[in-house]
Amino acid sequence: MKLLCCLVMILVSSGFGDLKIVSLDDNQQVGDAPCARTCSGVGRWDDTGSYMWQEAHTYGIRRARKWSDMRECKFVSKPVVSATLRGVHCPANVYIYNVYNDKFDVITVLSQSHVTVDEMKRNHCTVHWTASGSFVDTVTEQIHPSLVGQSEEKH
Repeated sequence: MKLLCCLVMILVSSGFGDLKIVSLDDNQQVGDAPCARTCSGVGRWDDTGSYMWQEAHTYGIRRARKWSDMRECKFVSKPVVSATLRGVHCPANVYIYNVYNDKFDVITVLSQSHVTVDEMKRNHCTVHWTASGSFVDTVTEQIHPSLVGQSEEKH
């Protein structure tokens, strides 16, 4: 009986969530749900293809770069993204380099030593991310009025 009560409370309270995004990059306007969404995920250390850790070189320093997939979020404009690393002992911090509707990449910050892809993989450095932005509600086909007519950014 206690379990049933807890389950009912969880189901009822989940409908009362509140989400409001007050600003995005490039002066995009967003509003309340159902047009606003927060989505989160993990870019795994052992991803393959275009989402695996890759070499990056800037200012003569070897760094590592990784794309993360946000396609399932179905954003219709660039979201606000926050990301951090989690792993055994990740040798560097990252910053967000590029953001698109469906993906973003992180790159290791400049440090006094080089950071290699092998180090990021060996230490199981995984990108944990959260993104907030506008999306099309596929049930009601609603979209924020300020985004009507905008096409997805090409990349």
